[in-house]
Amino acid sequence: MAHKEKFDDIRKAKYLDLLRAGCNKHGAASMVGVSPQTVANHRKKYPDFENDETGADMEACARVESFMYTAAKGGNVSAQIFFLKNRLRRRWKDSHDLEATLHNVTVNVAGAGLAMEVNEDG
Repeated sequence: MAHKEKFDDIRKAKYLDLLRAGCNKHGAASMVGVSPQTVANHRKKYPDFENDETGADMEACARVESFMYTAAKGGNVSAQIFFLKNRLRRRWKDSHDLEATLHNVTVNVAGAGLAMEVNEDG
């Protein structure tokens, strides 16, 4: 007879602590001795648990965001670029321009725009 994994309050608390520390859901489940499927089943049975997981994930992300912001203020150019590209997307996005002509049709993709032109003399 197969041993049923128990996702008790102690394991659940440790699982959420691991998420807060930045561990992913699969890794956190393994580290507390349950399968990811056991956690998924618990999530289905107790819908509020998903909010607990999301909150724990957001705490980890907020901590990293704070470190990134501190690094950006401290002169880390990579952190500054990352911060600006994510906060001011329109002004700091990478822009890729592409133009291709096949037979008598020209397609031009510049930034977010798209233009198509049919050349009559082609």
